[in-house]
Amino acid sequence: MTYQVLARRWRPQKFEDVIGQDHVVRTLQNAITGDRLAHAYLFTGVRGVGKTSVARIFAKALNCEKGPTPTPDNDCPICNEITSGSSVDVLEIDGASNTGVDDVRELRENVRYMPQGARYKIYIIDEVHMLSNAAFNALLKTLEEPPPHVIFIFATTEPHKIPQTILSRCQRFDFRRISRDGLLTGLKTICNDEGVKINDSDLKLIVREAEGSMRDALSLLDQAISYAGKDVPQGEVSRALGIADRAWISEMADALVARDAKKALAVVDRGHDYGYDLREMLRDLVAHLRNMAVARVVSDPDGLIDLPREEVRAIVEQAGRLEPEEIQVMFSILSRAEDQMGRAPDPKLVLEMSLIQAVQATPAAPVDEAIQRLELLEKRLASEESPRFTPPSTPSSKGSERTLFDSAPKAGPQKTSSFTWQGLLDMAHHKKAHVLCSILETVRFDRFEDGTLTLEAIHGSFEEKQLKDKDVQKQIEGFVQALAGGHPRLKVISRTPALKSPEGGETGRDRALKKEARENPRVKDMEEIFGATVQDVRSLQPGEETPEEDS
Repeated sequence: MTYQVLARRWRPQKFEDVIGQDHVVRTLQNAITGDRLAHAYLFTGVRGVGKTSVARIFAKALNCEKGPTPTPDNDCPICNEITSGSSVDVLEIDGASNTGVDDVRELRENVRYMPQGARYKIYIIDEVHMLSNAAFNALLKTLEEPPPHVIFIFATTEPHKIPQTILSRCQRFDFRRISRDGLLTGLKTICNDEGVKINDSDLKLIVREAEGSMRDALSLLDQAISYAGKDVPQGEVSRALGIADRAWISEMADALVARDAKKALAVVDRGHDYGYDLREMLRDLVAHLRNMAVARVVSDPDGLIDLPREEVRAIVEQAGRLEPEEIQVMFSILSRAEDQMGRAPDPKLVLEMSLIQAVQATPAAPVDEAIQRLELLEKRLASEESPRFTPPSTPSSKGSERTLFDSAPKAGPQKTSSFTWQGLLDMAHHKKAHVLCSILETVRFDRFEDGTLTLEAIHGSFEEKQLKDKDVQKQIEGFVQALAGGHPRLKVISRTPALKSPEGGETGRDRALKKEARENPRVKDMEEIFGATVQDVRSLQPGEETPEEDS
């Protein structure tokens, strides 16, 4: 005899066999007992939760020779015909392959005829949302006023696609996902009757992958038995189903906690070489981080983490080594990575880079804490006048300079007070000399002394070459003459791009600037309140505005 899969062999045949849908079963049984039958029912819910099975049981309950009864005997000829799918009075129609208006017109013609042997003619239309709009419209009148011997039962996973005019003519029953405890109990019963030996941890893995669907759970169990036989060794289910081993997920979480990127990437390599679905591995890791977050903030997480007690204890230990904010940051990074992996040509690279990011991530300071620190800094600045920072008095060829800690540029040794660097920039903008504006905004203003404008440009740069062009020099000198009068001339000084000593370290002037900056009271306030450090100090030239990012 041809083998029959578990999902078919263990399909519920009585209301008592239905798992997890007590609200539906009770309502239908009461309707039969109280003779309050509707002419149309709509069963909705995710796949594999018993919609069509309950429809068949309901059909047997109405047509059983001992009925209508809430407990059909499953032994009379009519019940046997419905069970085998050979009943001419209980018709199961696939909505996906009978979508047209002509199919509905044929159905409309057939409903007029009395059932041949049963009490009711019952039409079970699966995936009814696949019908076309024209088919739904053709069904409306029949659905609203069917003959007394006809009952419609519609089943769908997408009720939002059904027109409201159809929904309003049906009694709707929403089938829930089957709980993990319900699935686990059902699988244990089936394994005992089938003579299958499998440990609870592997059954729980099947339950987790089934996502509330008994049909999916039985299909996965069938696959595991085909792979390992009826005596399933521990751990073989993950191999049979291509699911990442929980030990690997725990090892990856350990690597995140220890900030060990090498260890985390090694687990990814093993999973990739073994052939595991890396997106599935990432989903398991994200779920593990969720469990860690729960364990970190809940004193007794046993009822909230659906794992064996030993694994829960291990998760509690892992979570205790991180702050809740750190777990949240890791969770956010890896949750975004799951969506990116679906679009990436190489999902492994996305997973690896996300793990590196998660290892290095640190939580940002809470907003209220940052506000408190800003208020503290504001009070200190208001209560005392911190002395301004001035650069150390070291020999320099420059006429004047200022630092980011000065409130305003100092006056340079200019002979002509009517000339300013900003005035030159404004004139170039006003004259719409766009190329010249770009050059002047890039070079460094040194000084304007004795009718000579001295500018600094990086050696070999485009700006230096332009400043040495006679036409450009003539244009700049013309603008300066308009501002200061006389016969000005332009002098260009070349400079190296980096302020580093030949040995690659900081120059003595750089060190002096940083030392002076660190002794500034305002800088000390920033270091104390925000935990900041001085990274770099740069001198600003007269007329040069403080950049927003440095202010």
